[in-house]
Amino acid sequence: MANSKKLRCYVASPLGFAESTLFWYKQKLLPLINKYFVAVDPWEEDTENIVAAKLADKPKLWIDLGERLLDDA
Repeated sequence: MANSKKLRCYVASPLGFAESTLFWYKQKLLPLINKYFVAVDPWEEDTENIVAAKLADKPKLWIDLGERLLDDA
C-alpha cells in the first residue's frame, strides 16, 4: 500500500481478551495487523470513567468511545 493511506482495522473479539493472551495480542497480532492496516485498538483506551459510571449512563459512554475511535485515525 505504498503511497496510499492504510485502511483501519478495529481489533476486537466476541470472546474478549485475557491477561494470559496479552503477550500474543501485543507482540504478534498487532504487529501483523499493522503491516497492512492501522490497528484501532480499543484496549488501549482509558475506560475507568465508563466502568465507574452509573449503569444507565454506560451505553452512551461506550457509544461515544466507539465513535471517537472511528473518528481518530
